[in-house]
Order: sequence, then structure tokens, then C-alpha cells
Amino acid sequence: GRHADMREIFGRQLLTDAAQHALDDLASIVRGGTRCALLCFEASPTHCHRAIVADALVARVPATIVHLTPGRDPAVD
Repeated sequence: GRHADMREIFGRQLLTDAAQHALDDLASIVRGGTRCALLCFEASPTHCHRAIVADALVARVPATIVHLTPGRDPAVD
């Protein structure tokens, strides 16, 4: 339940060289036109690290992020 702490800690983790290289790899995949999915057990994107990764990805490459959540049909949005 300490979502602000998680965001701050994970934000620092994304600054590491390993995370930056992984984001570069992900951006290359997206630039190539491949659809990707970031998966996690957390249902809410606002409480999950995948939303932080998605935000970092969009800062590198134009991408449309669709959060797949229970009870929501992304085809309707």
C-alpha cells in the first residue's frame, strides 16, 4: 500500500545502467513495429511498476500505451 515509496524506489532503479539498456532494447522493439506487453500481477496500473516503465518508454519513442485491466475492453477506448 505504500505506492509513493514504490514509485520513488523504482524510479531510482530505472536510472541504473542495466535498466537504461533494457529500456533501449524495449524502445528498439517498439520502433520496429512489434506490439509488446508489460506484465505484472498488480491489477491497477497506478499501483504497479509497469506504468513507470511505460512512461519511461514513451519518453524515448512514440508509443500508445493501453493498460489492460479487468472489466475494461481496450477495443472500446
